[in-house]
Amino acid sequence: MNFGKTFTLTGTERQRLVNSTTYMTEIETPEVTLSRDSTTTAQALKTLVEVVSGRKIEFGIILGDLTEVDVDAIACPANPGFEYAGFGGVQVAIARRAGMATFEEAEAKAKAYIASRPKDVSIDGNFVGVPLGFATATASGNLDRIRTIIHVNNMRVDKQPPCDEDVVRQCVGSVLAVAESEGLTSVAFPAMGTGVWGMSMAESISGTIKGIQDYFREINSDSGINKISLVIYAQPTLANANELKSIMVNEVAPQLKSSQQ
Repeated sequence: MNFGKTFTLTGTERQRLVNSTTYMTEIETPEVTLSRDSTTTAQALKTLVEVVSGRKIEFGIILGDLTEVDVDAIACPANPGFEYAGFGGVQVAIARRAGMATFEEAEAKAKAYIASRPKDVSIDGNFVGVPLGFATATASGNLDRIRTIIHVNNMRVDKQPPCDEDVVRQCVGSVLAVAESEGLTSVAFPAMGTGVWGMSMAESISGTIKGIQDYFREINSDSGINKISLVIYAQPTLANANELKSIMVNEVAPQLKSSQQ
């Protein structure tokens, strides 16, 4: 079976990027927008993030439903085997709207990858699967606005916690590489790691932005991707939007700057 277009940024490559990255991180002060895509989903914040010298891209934080965002692709966190977990979170939300075919396709591609590259197999206890950060694209099922769902393994099996800021950073780069290979220009991510893995919202946002910059600066500076969103499952209210702005300004921005010192 052909496992299709995939991408994995390995741990060694990841560390090389961290060691070699000396740029200063810049984000503009976020603008509260509350621009609605539907009755239940709204873009709460909008900012520009510098990705390479002289180039910035639009980064928005959306409150509401990941499956209702008007983008080419959405990212779906997965376990190493890419099996549908079904106990809550992003996978269940996507399955409810898109159907199960996308998860069946993702699992089949993961199994094909494992069969064809046994040296890359990740084995720990009951988990046998693809490497951390492995990403692959599938059809979007019943989602009308969204062309592609990109599944990515964000579950680290060799130490605790399974997901942290560096894992998010690695997964974001992998997802963007797959989106680029599919000819897509806009991608939306969930707030990876903030559910059962217990990451703070600031850590997840910071890891997402760092992953975006890693991709443009170290993998594809000429990328055609021009719009990236982070979707948080919450009511799109002015109070929530202002709370996110406070997190971006007071918690995320200092993390981004301190990581470059």
